[in-house]
Amino acid sequence: MTKIDRRIRKTKQNLREALLKLLLEKEYESITVQDILDEADVGRSTFYSHFKDKDDLLLMGMPDQMLDFSSSEPTDLIPSVASLFQHGQEGAAWWYKMFGTPVMIKMGQLSRQIMQKDWENRISEMRKAGVDFDLPDKVMAAHLTGSLMYLIQWWFQNKMPYPPEKMDEAFYFETTTE
Repeated sequence: MTKIDRRIRKTKQNLREALLKLLLEKEYESITVQDILDEADVGRSTFYSHFKDKDDLLLMGMPDQMLDFSSSEPTDLIPSVASLFQHGQEGAAWWYKMFGTPVMIKMGQLSRQIMQKDWENRISEMRKAGVDFDLPDKVMAAHLTGSLMYLIQWWFQNKMPYPPEKMDEAFYFETTTE
């Protein structure tokens, strides 16, 4: 794993924070790269040495993986999702401001794609370990992804009535390996 220079990390973080701040003030489509540069106090050449455009910057914060199976048993289909709810709780002000906007829809679509791929990979691993499922991987992954995405949306729309740990319990259900 290549370690990124802390100055580069800091510059990218400043640009990302500038974009997120601007998103709270105006529509994504009306934000220019120059607006971001001015807000972050970064030069144009620096921006383009790290990002091809503002979409690239926006998606910089999207993880390669949404679901963490590292602390799960090899036959567990459902990982803890408390960290997803915790992340949502920490970014609630931004989420409420952005809900329903094209940029939030775009991020939701990307999150859904990443999450579905995570589950497809997990189901494939489980099959290799001898766990059998009656449904195709893509069907199961779509079901799990849709259920979790809807639960997250419900949680936000109802003003987060339960803590992340309780939402984790609400999503979790036991699977059997017979």
